[in-house]
Amino acid sequence: MAAGVVLGVVQVLPGVDAAALVLRDDARAQEMVSASDGWAASVEEVQYTLDEGPAAEALQAVARCWSGT
Repeated sequence: MAAGVVLGVVQVLPGVDAAALVLRDDARAQEMVSASDGWAASVEEVQYTLDEGPAAEALQAVARCWSGT
C-alpha cells in the first residue's frame, strides 16, 4: 500500500522525480516505509545519517515547535 502511495506522489506532482516515506518516533528511531526507487532511499539514508538536508531540517523544526523552543 505505501509503495503505491509513494509512486503515486511521483506520478501526480509536477517536478517530483522521487519520493520516500519515513516514519520517526520521539526517540529518533526511524523506519523507511517505502521509496519510489533506490535513489530516493539512498538520499533519505544520507540525510538521517548526517542529520542534514530538507527532511532532517523539517524534523528539527517540528521538534522545536513541540518543545516550544
